[in-house]
Amino acid sequence: MRVLFTSFPSSGHLHPLLPLAHALAAAGHEVAVASGCDAAGAIAEAGLAFVEAGRTESESVAEAIARMPDATPAERGIAMFATVAAPALVDDLLPQLDHLAPDLVVHEEGEWGGPLLAAIAGVPSVAHGWGSPLWTEADLRAIDAATAPLWAHHRVEPASPGALFDHLYLDACPPALQAQNAELVERRQTVRFQPFDSDDELPPWFDGLGRRPLVYVTLGTVPVFNRAPETLTAVSEALAAEAVDVIITVGKNNDPRELGQLPANVRAERYLPQAKVLARCTLAITHGGAGSTIAALALGLPVLVLPRGAPSQQRLAARCVATGAGLALDPSDVSASTVHDAARALLADGAFRASAERVRASIDAQPEVTRIVARLEALAQTGAS
Repeated sequence: MRVLFTSFPSSGHLHPLLPLAHALAAAGHEVAVASGCDAAGAIAEAGLAFVEAGRTESESVAEAIARMPDATPAERGIAMFATVAAPALVDDLLPQLDHLAPDLVVHEEGEWGGPLLAAIAGVPSVAHGWGSPLWTEADLRAIDAATAPLWAHHRVEPASPGALFDHLYLDACPPALQAQNAELVERRQTVRFQPFDSDDELPPWFDGLGRRPLVYVTLGTVPVFNRAPETLTAVSEALAAEAVDVIITVGKNNDPRELGQLPANVRAERYLPQAKVLARCTLAITHGGAGSTIAALALGLPVLVLPRGAPSQQRLAARCVATGAGLALDPSDVSASTVHDAARALLADGAFRASAERVRASIDAQPEVTRIVARLEALAQTGAS
């Protein structure tokens, strides 16, 4: 079986696909991943075949901003995925479709060219969730409207918004956090969220930590979200007088020196292997990206979520609060004072840790990706989910 994966060239979009890609490759299937050229290194490091297609992340973001300078982040995000990223990927892959000859197309939930290519090729498509709660009904209507012209141009019609649910939706969101509307998706397969981590080791200085609680702070890897030194400065000031150690990762695109002189108990780095850091932590402060937030919850850690504007971040933040596994602050309400109060509550009140452990249990109860390979093989053979 030949499986073509398609992804927007951003870590948070690509990483959720890798465990399934590895499971299929281990089962003897041919796997290739199509994405923008800025994803080539990560795909090569994962040991997978790379097919260059579509624009880079920065090109897509710049064009979306130029087209919709006054749009909200939600409006701009949907427009970018539907009218900038997806058409570019389709244009690059269509001439290669006969050569690639996929039996199955797997796309992450924000990449909407893959299901169209599958429809043109006459093969099933599988949408792989990021791990965040499902899009709201309003979001799905917006996706349907935004992707409709692309499908109409190629004279194909999806059966669901962006064809996300036409054949199979792989739902990596922990059941304890998932929205109720996910239960309405008929062709849905839950799958265990598997946190991503590199092979990098923690630096030697990390061994000196652990005598008191450790707090990990990240705003993710996407420049449009993690370029926020004022937010990270507020967090470091909030925890300066607390009996904790704080590790901040600013992202490879940023310089820790931009945070200025940090308190004695705070250290900032560009990048550290996240799963290894979280394994030693007591609390995580994130932007609501699924990669960091659910990775923390998968270890039973409570979370303080500071959403940066993406709808998926806001949905996940709301569910963390609703389940009692964390607290969240609106971007307009982030200050040293509010972060201090929220972090202190999360560290002091064991109820948050207990709720986070319940989320962890719901993650552990889900099937690993290796257990759904047979279902994908059947889907490719019969076209039925």
